[in-house]
Amino acid sequence: ALRKIAFLHFDDIGDNSVMNLLHKKPNGLIIILPRVISEMAMWHTLQKFFYDETFPIPIYVAFENEPLMQIYKDLQVKEAQLAEAPTKPFFSKMFETVMAEDYQVSVSIDEPKSSSPLQLENFYYLLSSSQDQKEERKASKPVIIISATYDVFSLAPDLSHGVNSNGSGLIALLELFKVYQKLFAAYGSFSKYDLLFLLTPTGSLNYRGTELFLNDLPESLSQKNRIRFMLGLLRSK
Repeated sequence: ALRKIAFLHFDDIGDNSVMNLLHKKPNGLIIILPRVISEMAMWHTLQKFFYDETFPIPIYVAFENEPLMQIYKDLQVKEAQLAEAPTKPFFSKMFETVMAEDYQVSVSIDEPKSSSPLQLENFYYLLSSSQDQKEERKASKPVIIISATYDVFSLAPDLSHGVNSNGSGLIALLELFKVYQKLFAAYGSFSKYDLLFLLTPTGSLNYRGTELFLNDLPESLSQKNRIRFMLGLLRSK
């Protein structure tokens, strides 16, 4: 029997559109991405959705090209034709369209493997401006967190690149650390706040690393109201 593949363009993704296709039990799903993604928030949401859920089929990501877009347009035409037939429910007709047997799809990669859980590691350093005070005094001082993500992650490997995602934020954090370390060393307890510099992973997965850190704070930071503010250094648009 032929394996049936569903196609979905990134620009056509809406509420439950992916799940509606997957409920029809295709043998694979191809998501077509534009060469330039303008809706990065949607892309990040989509990545988080695919990583959080478990799927019994391989899911491929491909960039637009002329042959692929021609196939997608042909399928859209057939979908419109089937939509005029009133005898079947809409989603059944749509599924028959994207499962049309007019094309064959082949991939030149190894057998797909299920994704393994990400090992998330946060790195932080608490810079205290009250080093000459007693330990209990230091523990009660309010904290400002300055954070940046240190890695690049994408379901589409070609989108896992760029010094500004988030290399620029990482460099800014390290430079700020150098400046404040010198200030704290030279002037002691001049500041009313301690500074915590935090490097977290998976910014593209809705800042999962940051969430992990905040949900499991070190004991020295978990005192009520000790963390007063958090500044995230993100890449520029």
